[in-house]
Amino acid sequence: MLYNIDPTHFLMFIILGCSLLARRNSKLADIWALDPYRVSSNNEYYRFLTAPFIHRSPLHLGLNLLALFIFGSHTFENFQRVFTSRGSFLYLTLFMLASIICQIPPYLGHRQEKGFQSSGASAGISAIIFATLFLNPTLLSFTAFGHEFSFGGFMIGLGYLVACHLMAKTSADRHSGASVGALIGMLFVIFLHKSSLTLFAEKLLYLFS
Repeated sequence: MLYNIDPTHFLMFIILGCSLLARRNSKLADIWALDPYRVSSNNEYYRFLTAPFIHRSPLHLGLNLLALFIFGSHTFENFQRVFTSRGSFLYLTLFMLASIICQIPPYLGHRQEKGFQSSGASAGISAIIFATLFLNPTLLSFTAFGHEFSFGGFMIGLGYLVACHLMAKTSADRHSGASVGALIGMLFVIFLHKSSLTLFAEKLLYLFS
């Protein structure tokens, strides 16, 4: 059944394929990237849907694919466990919702600026990461130097946010919004699964007790 298919590999394939096409053909990159001035002037709102799937920076692309590879399947498993048959649909919905919402600030801020463009999937991937960390705070825990690190997943997730923040200033993609995407991911889970907030707090209290 379709709801049993992990969307992670589909997303990775689409992101990689679109990014490679955009790198080989600059016209495609120009057509697909978020361009606030063109969106405002020509009503090219489709760009909110296409921009998350292209990356001009190989480093940005590699980081996002690696993050999706590490966390994506865990998110699918947790969504299946909590949301059952809606898991795959809600996974993809979260990715697109966070991606679109996080493009609104640059759109509003650069509507009068010709030539400004941004692209990248950091917001959507960040939402996927922190949605599953909210459902499973001890994900990717590990032991090192005789000490157990119960928040291995959160450590990696925070490292991802820092990397995204740094690349937003230097990357050709000029994409920001990973931190907001993380917040969207957690709020998305709370909204659909009210008891998740209580369960999250209980797990934290148990770990620190």
